[in-house]
Amino acid sequence: MRKKYEPAIALENTKEVPLRAIMDAGFTSVMPKDERNPNFRKDVEEAKKLGFAIPYIHASSNNIDQLWAEGAAKKKYISETISTMKFCKDNDIKTMVMHPAFGDPAMKPNPPSVAGIKNFSELLKIAQDLGITIAFENVANGIEHLEFLLDNMHLSDHDISGLKFCWDTGHNRHYDKGIDFMKKYGDRLGAVHISDTNATWKPGQDHTFDFHLLPGDGDIDFEEVGTKIAKSSYTGPIMLETLKNSASDKVRKYDNMSVERYLRRAYTKAKELSDFTTRKDEEVNNVN
Repeated sequence: MRKKYEPAIALENTKEVPLRAIMDAGFTSVMPKDERNPNFRKDVEEAKKLGFAIPYIHASSNNIDQLWAEGAAKKKYISETISTMKFCKDNDIKTMVMHPAFGDPAMKPNPPSVAGIKNFSELLKIAQDLGITIAFENVANGIEHLEFLLDNMHLSDHDISGLKFCWDTGHNRHYDKGIDFMKKYGDRLGAVHISDTNATWKPGQDHTFDFHLLPGDGDIDFEEVGTKIAKSSYTGPIMLETLKNSASDKVRKYDNMSVERYLRRAYTKAKELSDFTTRKDEEVNNVN
């Protein structure tokens, strides 16, 4: 067997979805998020104490659009992100997921620029020195920025072997459903964010239409998702980035579920996709 994909899950608010309950559901890997989460470092420490593996974290994207310009805000974001990377190194976390732009469909980011290449390559160089891989995620209003970075970072003076792609299935279905990111960047896949959606989002609507449902609860074809992952270079876990407590009032699918029932269902869905992807990998690569 060449690869075996394991179920994993991103951390929601741990006061509402505790780490112990996540472990009891069967998960052994989690993704702590520094994305608007003041308890990020505490979540990492507690996850490690419980014995969870942390294959990657989600860095904050607050003010990240400033990296496509020059100014004091850019310097502040770079400093904060370097601090996060050093924290990753200290905690033996090898990959950090970043947005190439903030990712709110209601906001227009600064356009891609040569200044952006310079600023992001500064972070990439420090990441390489620390032994950290950066994986850029496809986000709303960020396709031009993602492609600009992944297609042009080789123009910098730095080794780009530590520059990867993070595939977010929900974002791809919502915001860029005509684009096959995996065909373009599957050979550089370093992280995945797996969620389902019913694709009701329309241009002009905000991020609350990005529902982060469990696989099978929307309209994404997860056999296609598993097949694309199996054909890629990826060797990490099947990382769910789903929400029991949705940010949207448009869909309240899990409100009447207990945390324990929701997590059992999440683990079952992640395991089904993990097992399918492992089988597909064996089939695609003729592994006995």
